Amino acid sequence: MKCRPTYCAAIGIYPYSPADEDYIVSVPIFDEVKMKLGDKTSRSPKRIPALKITEITYDGRKVAGYFIQYHELAKGKRTAIQTQATDSKR
Repeated sequence: MKCRPTYCAAIGIYPYSPADEDYIVSVPIFDEVKMKLGDKTSRSPKRIPALKITEITYDGRKVAGYFIQYHELAKGKRTAIQTQATDSKR
């Protein structure tokens, strides 16, 4: 997946480095993102509009950390990003 950094950050999934298969998952600005990868479509819904990630699941399995590999994304499964509100009184 080739993506300009600004667009990738907006959809919540962007490359860790050009030579790496890992993608960093962050909070997207959209409620749901659909990506066409080959002949599959991967969906990434954001469950609550907030800034702090509490859990990431891929195809119903909890993701350890904030990384997901491209070959997993290319399978077209659902990546769910659970978020929670942060304390805005900083």
